[in-house]
Amino acid sequence: MTKITEGGGRAEPPGRLFSQRAHRSPNSGGTATKGKRMSTVREMLVELTGTPEFADGIGDDADLSASGIDSGDLVRLVLLIEQRTGAEVTAEDMEQLTTIADYERFVATRGGAAAQPNGS
Repeated sequence: MTKITEGGGRAEPPGRLFSQRAHRSPNSGGTATKGKRMSTVREMLVELTGTPEFADGIGDDADLSASGIDSGDLVRLVLLIEQRTGAEVTAEDMEQLTTIADYERFVATRGGAAAQPNGS
């Protein structure tokens, strides 16, 4: 939950790793996506969280839960993957999905049709 501070600004919840970092553009020099198109899962994470650092600020093998994404965002990510790819993500699948690389492999192998950016 976001709170309004005395000055009228927004204060991020304490669990957000990136809330105190300066925001960068999605392809501003990070190692994960430098020189190539942002991955489908990274695009979804940026869309869901509004946090550009998910585009290039964390590595493919970093644990998402430890990287500042909360459980609600992870559930929304799974729902978005299901919506856009047509793949069902089971509870057993979710136990195995901890990193961006895990989600990318899942989408590549179980996504069926190519992932659609707008869910159509």
